[in-house]
Amino acid sequence: MALSSSSTGPIPKTEKWEVYNKTINPGNNTTLDFVLRLEVAQENGIDFAVDDIEAYQLPIACIATKTIPVNIPCGQAFTAQITGHKDVSCAGLNDATVTIAAQNFNTVSGYQVSMNNGATWTSYNTSPATVPVPSVGYPRICISKI
Repeated sequence: MALSSSSTGPIPKTEKWEVYNKTINPGNNTTLDFVLRLEVAQENGIDFAVDDIEAYQLPIACIATKTIPVNIPCGQAFTAQITGHKDVSCAGLNDATVTIAAQNFNTVSGYQVSMNNGATWTSYNTSPATVPVPSVGYPRICISKI
């Protein structure tokens, strides 16, 4: 059964590649045979070349969601708090800090702190950690377990 058939018409007599595109609907078929057939009746030979054939089926993208329950035993969730801060000691200096206390992290891989809303991150392997505060702006602090 042919799902689609089309003719290109007479073969153009040109020195350039001719491009032909064809879209078909495969319906419920999971495999297709792609067949090229030259339908020219000529006695003196035919110069015909085919290059870069591509036959493919675009996948159907379905929106899917799956709920995956994550159970973290009591007292083992990663948490972090700002437990202290030090203001700039003098106008024009850049020595302000915050102290971050983190719990339930791997001391080898550690955790990360961003003082610029996630644009850059610094890793820490101990808690508490003293983190420098940027000299300009109002930082948004992000903390992430590695």
